[in-house]
Amino acid sequence: MILSMGQAAKAAGITKATLARYIKSGKVSAEKQPDGSYHIDASELDRIKTIRATIPADTRTNTSDVKQSDTPRDTGVSQREYHLMEQLLQEKERLIAELQTERDAWRSQAQTLLLTAGEKKEPEKPRRWWHWRKS
Repeated sequence: MILSMGQAAKAAGITKATLARYIKSGKVSAEKQPDGSYHIDASELDRIKTIRATIPADTRTNTSDVKQSDTPRDTGVSQREYHLMEQLLQEKERLIAELQTERDAWRSQAQTLLLTAGEKKEPEKPRRWWHWRKS
């Protein structure tokens, strides 16, 4: 039976990082796939158990009784950062709205100028000097 790295790590009660170290060091055999993932034969689980047995119990971590949460826990730092980012976002949105209003005002002025400049006025007739002279 072929297992993925996550499945093998879970079955052996170790982390994927530990399993990756075992594979890299050659302690565990695995077949690297074209997409970069590894396929591990189920028989390698016995080898992992043997490796784990040689490591002193106080230096290894056992993940079989540790439940991973789906999402990381929120900390005070992340809450504070979230609040600051929210304030920054609100300020940016206010500035964008202000700039859009200003843009619209400038656009209106430009259109008014274009309309008034585009009006055709009757050209002034040049005055000729002979019109003023009466002979």
